[in-house]
Amino acid sequence: FESVTTFTLRFSRKNRSVSLPPLLTFHEMPHAFTDLYTLGSKGVCARCHSVPSSPGICLLCGETLCLGKCAPNPGGVQQFDGTCTEHCRLQHAACGVILVV
Repeated sequence: FESVTTFTLRFSRKNRSVSLPPLLTFHEMPHAFTDLYTLGSKGVCARCHSVPSSPGICLLCGETLCLGKCAPNPGGVQQFDGTCTEHCRLQHAACGVILVV
């Protein structure tokens, strides 16, 4: 599987090659929303390792994250983006789908 999918389109009687970004795949999640809610509300943030007061779940990888910035800033490193934005930028090429729990 290549990271970029290429296919051929026909328009103006010429063949042109178009490159598309890789397809995003979703992490397997529980079928019942109550199970998903429990998973998010009892999970620990992947960045700061604490239980978030306002959690979000990344639907691409399944990690629980703090919404906004992590309260206890890990390692004293200044955080410019919110935790979800930073996670999507670093882990998923700036693409992301976060479920707010």
